[in-house]
Amino acid sequence: MPDISLLANMNISPKTVASLSQQGWDILRVSQSLPVNASDQEILDLARQEERVIEILPQLEDALGKGSAVTIEDASVRIRRLPSSEMDRN
Repeated sequence: MPDISLLANMNISPKTVASLSQQGWDILRVSQSLPVNASDQEILDLARQEERVIEILPQLEDALGKGSAVTIEDASVRIRRLPSSEMDRN
C-alpha cells in the first residue's frame, strides 16, 4: 500500500470506503469527522489537519474537465484555463 492517507467526500459510497479500508488503505470518510453539511473549507481544513489527500471538490470537476490547472493553497483556490486541451479539439 502507498504511504498515503485519503479523505473520501460525501459523494464516495461508504461501501467503497469500507472496501478500500479492508484492503489496507488509510481512508476516512468526511462524515466520520464532520457533519454531512460541512462546507468545502471545513473539509479542506480537515484534510490539512490530518494530512490526508482529498478527492476533487465537485465545483472544480467542470473546470478540470475543460482543461484547467487548479492550485489550492491555504487562503485561495486558483483555476487557470489551459490554452489548448484535448477537449477543445473534439
